[in-house]
Amino acid sequence: LPSDPGYCSGCAYLISVANSGTTNTSAVFGVLARLDTTFSSLSNGVPQVGVVGNGTYEYFLFDCGGGCASSGLSFRVTPTGSGNVVLVATNAYNPDPSAPSPPPPVLSSATWSSVNVNSTNPHVISISDSDPSFSPTRTLYTVGVYGIGEGEVGFLLTVSTGGRPSELTPGVP
Repeated sequence: LPSDPGYCSGCAYLISVANSGTTNTSAVFGVLARLDTTFSSLSNGVPQVGVVGNGTYEYFLFDCGGGCASSGLSFRVTPTGSGNVVLVATNAYNPDPSAPSPPPPVLSSATWSSVNVNSTNPHVISISDSDPSFSPTRTLYTVGVYGIGEGEVGFLLTVSTGGRPSELTPGVP
């Protein structure tokens, strides 16, 4: 649990079993691992402040309803401080545990990635209604911010429907 002093978000855990006795023995162990991914909500035009560790993701949900059916949408992330971030997004993931869906997006499986779609600005994903993966009926978007660099990276994330989001400057309201 995050409240545990030994908890580490994004870390790999090693589970080992040792026999400290002098007699050989055998045993069967079952290990259950559960990954709880939390999602913060995004609102159109409202910046979301966050922090992400190196090699880990912070996830956000945005439901555009019918608001992006004909105008598309854009996600923009602005890193603050040192380090860098990459955006990934999908409209195929459903966080409802009773609904079958693929896992949240990662760099290798995202529908959209800021690394691939916009080499002139690696912090923006713009999705138009003519994009082959855009669907007016799949209006729930899962967006991941992936941390690159030493330590934690602060960021501002904004979504905008009907065009590109405004440029945000760290420290300027």
